[in-house]
Amino acid sequence: MTEQQRQADWAAVHRPETTTEELTRIAQDHPEFMPAVMAHEHAPGATSHAVSMEAPGAANTPLTDAAAQLHPQPTTQAQAAQGYPHPQAQAQAQAQAQQAYAHPMAAHPASHTGDPTNKLAYAALIVAAAGSIASFIDPFIIRGLLMADAHAVIGLVTGAISWFFIIATAILAILALKKKDQPRGRWAAYAALGAAGSGALAFFSSMVGNFFVNFLPYY
Repeated sequence: MTEQQRQADWAAVHRPETTTEELTRIAQDHPEFMPAVMAHEHAPGATSHAVSMEAPGAANTPLTDAAAQLHPQPTTQAQAAQGYPHPQAQAQAQAQAQQAYAHPMAAHPASHTGDPTNKLAYAALIVAAAGSIASFIDPFIIRGLLMADAHAVIGLVTGAISWFFIIATAILAILALKKKDQPRGRWAAYAALGAAGSGALAFFSSMVGNFFVNFLPYY
């Protein structure tokens, strides 16, 4: 028996116009449909009960014996919409539900290929730390420029060094944040970007302070 015939029989069980003979055949072909068959208004059990009332000596059949052991229930369209009780169909429905509840990361299989570590994020944090440590050599640079009588370029050289580390840190951090397929270590990119912003703010604050200090008298 094909699956299409099985579905057609299940649908026939829930049609009010299905005859008792058709229900009897369906119950014999599909014993698992017996509860739904006995809930039908033309169920063989109801017919056998009427026959037994008119002819008490009527012989019982296995189908009527099974009908007597079941409690008929009213048929509703909601029961038909639930589908026939097929184990394979239930397994397929469960598999589809599991696929629908898949982890969001499963929608991006490419995200799991390769190393998920964001190396650019750590590189940006290292450059930010190096920029802070580079302040240690500023006095030596200033001393060398003073000895070379290059007073005019002292601010330019020290500022260029600071801006080099600030810009390099910001670029690496932004590139790291764009790598959505490498989520591990993204915190380092945020930290480096914050350090770059803090360094830029400190530099601009120093420039503004140096600008206004020129208007103050020296005596």
